[in-house]
Amino acid sequence: EIQRLAPPEIRDRIAVRTAKRSQEEIARGRDLITERLRAARIGSWSSGYNPVSQCFEIGVESAARIDEVRALLPAGLLTDADFRVQGPLRTF
Repeated sequence: EIQRLAPPEIRDRIAVRTAKRSQEEIARGRDLITERLRAARIGSWSSGYNPVSQCFEIGVESAARIDEVRALLPAGLLTDADFRVQGPLRTF
């Protein structure tokens, strides 16, 4: 459908990928991450969804916190989660 709408001279350069999750599934995943990390008082953290890698990105203050966060999340989210240490976070 998208390729048909594009000008003929660029149609061969358009790549269409199917998303792993719908918008609703992404929103539910983000909400679940937020709910669980707030309830556990995990400290400073950040999270989001990267549409390019199709993964949830979760940042925490230290490597030790990564294991704590993994234990809080269901397996269905862990398969598409990317964890990173990002140092102290500031709230503005």
